[in-house]
Amino acid sequence: MKLLRTLFALVILGAVAVLAGRVGNGVETDLYGLADLTHGGVLREIAGSLAGRGRVLLEGPAEADLTSLAEQVTAALGQRPQGSFADTLRFLAAHKDGLLAPATREKLLAGQMAEVAGAALARLYGFAPPLFSVKDDPFQLATEYALSLQTRLAEGWTLKGGYPVCVRDGRAYWMVQIDGACGEQTLLAEFLARAQAFNAGGSDFGTTGGKVRIWCGGPPFHAACTAARAKWEINVLSLISLVVVLCLGWRLFGTCRFVPGLLLALMFAAVAAAGALFAFFPRPHVLSFVFGTSLIGLSVDYYYHARAAGGAWRVARPMTQSLVTTLAAFVPLFFAAAPVLRQMAVFTVGGLLAVWAWMLVSSGHVHVGRLGEEGVVAQRVASARSWMRVLAWSVVALTAFGLLRLSVVQNPAAFYRPNAYLAESEALFARLDPSSTGRFVYVRGATVQEALEREEAAGIRGLSALIPSLRRQRENVQLVASLMDAEGKAFSAKTGLPLPKPRRASALLDPERISDARLRGLVDLMRVAGGLISPCPPDFVSSDPAIVVLEPKRALENLFGVFTRETLRLLGLSLVVLAVLLVFLFRSRVLGLVAPVAATLVATAGTLGWLGIPITFFTLLCFFVLIGLAFDYAIFQSSEASSATHRAVRYSFLTSFVGLGALAFTDFAVTRSMGIAFALGLAYAYGFAWIGGRVTQRAAKTSTDAPWHQQGEQSAGRFRMAFMWGVYRFLGKGTMKALCVPVMAFIYPFARPARKALSEFYATLAAFRDRHPSSTACVRSLGLFRHLLGFAWAMADKTDACTLKKNLPRMTVRDDVGWRAFKALVDAHKGAFLISTHLGTIEVLPALPKTQGYEAPHVHAFQQMGHDAQFMKVFMRYFDASALTLHAVEDIGVETAVAMQEAIGRGELVLMAGDRVSAGSRKVLAHDFLGRPCRWPKGVFSFAKLMESPVFFVTCLQTGWNAYEVHLAEYRRPTSGRELESLLDAYVDFLQEETLKRPDQWYQFYNFFAS
Repeated sequence: MKLLRTLFALVILGAVAVLAGRVGNGVETDLYGLADLTHGGVLREIAGSLAGRGRVLLEGPAEADLTSLAEQVTAALGQRPQGSFADTLRFLAAHKDGLLAPATREKLLAGQMAEVAGAALARLYGFAPPLFSVKDDPFQLATEYALSLQTRLAEGWTLKGGYPVCVRDGRAYWMVQIDGACGEQTLLAEFLARAQAFNAGGSDFGTTGGKVRIWCGGPPFHAACTAARAKWEINVLSLISLVVVLCLGWRLFGTCRFVPGLLLALMFAAVAAAGALFAFFPRPHVLSFVFGTSLIGLSVDYYYHARAAGGAWRVARPMTQSLVTTLAAFVPLFFAAAPVLRQMAVFTVGGLLAVWAWMLVSSGHVHVGRLGEEGVVAQRVASARSWMRVLAWSVVALTAFGLLRLSVVQNPAAFYRPNAYLAESEALFARLDPSSTGRFVYVRGATVQEALEREEAAGIRGLSALIPSLRRQRENVQLVASLMDAEGKAFSAKTGLPLPKPRRASALLDPERISDARLRGLVDLMRVAGGLISPCPPDFVSSDPAIVVLEPKRALENLFGVFTRETLRLLGLSLVVLAVLLVFLFRSRVLGLVAPVAATLVATAGTLGWLGIPITFFTLLCFFVLIGLAFDYAIFQSSEASSATHRAVRYSFLTSFVGLGALAFTDFAVTRSMGIAFALGLAYAYGFAWIGGRVTQRAAKTSTDAPWHQQGEQSAGRFRMAFMWGVYRFLGKGTMKALCVPVMAFIYPFARPARKALSEFYATLAAFRDRHPSSTACVRSLGLFRHLLGFAWAMADKTDACTLKKNLPRMTVRDDVGWRAFKALVDAHKGAFLISTHLGTIEVLPALPKTQGYEAPHVHAFQQMGHDAQFMKVFMRYFDASALTLHAVEDIGVETAVAMQEAIGRGELVLMAGDRVSAGSRKVLAHDFLGRPCRWPKGVFSFAKLMESPVFFVTCLQTGWNAYEVHLAEYRRPTSGRELESLLDAYVDFLQEETLKRPDQWYQFYNFFAS
């Protein structure tokens, strides 16, 4: 223990050291960072540039209504001043030598000098004044370049006062562009509220809404809206979850002293998990931490079980089994191609190991508190067991059909649905700018100049259409010089403008050395790491490997498609690994553990299908958590039958259900679907684990070490019993017996408790034979299969003798002193008390009178009715009570004794078995049988003594196919004292003698010799 604590402390200190050194790296938050595995981080850069870009669209009947509103909106959004348009023109004036409008450059390259000069002459005498001095720019090439910048906007849009403006369908639209500098989410959230109130007719921004409307779009507004909702939801749901968890913990333990221990467990889990994650991944993704919240449910499970048991060492085995199965579910994630899946595996595995280790090293400091009594609940649960099983199978069957309606979604739009206002805004933006395709061109380049030259060569209207490369600017300087040589004198003569003197060194515009804020903003918008990006022209296809067309939306779809396929593959691999591990760990118990988990997965997926909730990458991740929790519940439910364990499972389930299920009330599609999946899955996991635990415990009751009345029937389901009865009723007993052969061949491998009990019986018989050589001639050790098959045939004969009597067995009697004494009593119409055995088949005794041809007295037999047996339920439905009355052993009392004395006085027979202790009976007698101590029911022999009537011991042994022999031995009462002991001695001697003759008809399938 000391070594374990030392190792645990070293691990936690190591995790803290790793966090101290690497937590400063931060975490990755962008989904594009996960998708961008081939383009060197370009998608992340694009997403980063788009994330800060917002748009506010002003809509009104005329442009005049929007001019002042645009300025007020800009001020309200806190836009940083970017300088005036005049400042931009002054900057361009100093670097205009190499700048040409694309159309002008094409004309100059084609030698159309006169056309360029004519256009300049017309513009000089037009209505629009030149933007630059005609003394320095007589052909107004710089003015034409500045005006051509507007062609970078969508069709129909122009620039007015620095704002994009358009008119569509009689309505004017002004666009206010914002950047991340104003991205205070609180400010944006407040502006959203003001804009919606304004559209509803409110007075704001110096005017009244209604005719004039404000529309907001872009990532900043969506982020602000979702952040505001998320903050409210997290606060409210966290508070509710905390209160519920505290109430559940107090209800379970009767104290709040569990809180510090639980917080310590969660803290150590978080520290170890985060330390392991940062140790292997210097900058992990935030999704790993989101998925890691599943640690809360698993940690609470371990803590509740350890605390309820009074220490982790008391439940170390099931807790370790639970840990191993959960780890096996997550281990395949280590081999995923996607880094984020490997990160999730590291985080979860590290946290689980830390919680498990902490519970073991702190087990001596767990305060148990008090656990409430479960008696009433247990009785109600037991009474509901049958219909709960039917309900569970019905749920699985119904939900399985929902799998046909289940769909897999990879579209990122399905993960987030904006509110109605933002959705309407985005629809309007898309309608006004139909050319936007969401595709981008990424041009690689070691320098900006290299990327600009590649853009120009490919004809892409990106940054090079705004600022040409330095090489092209030098070409433009030469083209302008050629224009001056060809048309300069003529143009000067016509206009009277002097020609500018040629410069030795032209002032070219270098995009990396721009001081103007407006131009710098445009350049920064298109620059990313390792190159340039720009909107992709329609139908553009690149053959240059340095020019890549990027589609962020499709990249995300491909990302989630890859993740979904990868997760499904790993989920299947996890199930295979778990199957192998479970067979190794639990062997015969494996079905009782796998069935609840499989039913949970099927029911959860099917219910999601019925609800129309698609499967996404995120909901698939929920299934890994559900597998871990479902195995937790199944293992602890079936590990032991203590009420403390069952309560711990119940309350840990409720804690996880509240904590993870609360996500179903969030406003986000992703977290809402995850919350619904968690809620459904946890409910199914607990329900099926509860039913599986009952089945496992019932199977455990068939253990040879358990009393016979705590064992369930082997392979005797209601349908199978009804089917076998139908075969007997319509096809006869012979067909029924023939069918028993393949049925028993199928049952035999699974009848381990019965085989073990018979092996113990034959071993005891062999040992007795060695000690008593005189008995060897009577012992026949048959195969266990034939022994069990003989029992099945005996059940068929029993059914026939007591119900429809279609083919009664041939009955004979052993004509000895006992039979003659019994026959004399019957002929004299006197009653007797018979003590039977479970050697042979006493139930065929009603066939004796018909085969012997005499009238038999009425028989009163006692049966354990409370034992849950499907065979007895079918048997009693068709039982012939004309000559035999069955009484419940549970109802024996003084009145029963009086009634049986009266029955014997009327010449009737009373029959009880003397070789099984009744359920709940504590009155037993001890006597050796086959050389080993055994327990015998004291009540039967006391009842026989109380009757004061003749007592006979009786067996009914099979002697051939459909043939039986009845043997009766009369008990002679002692003349004085010790009558009870004498009766037991005589009975055991009789049973031992009969057993040695026909051991193959020993039908006690439990450890008869257990103390």
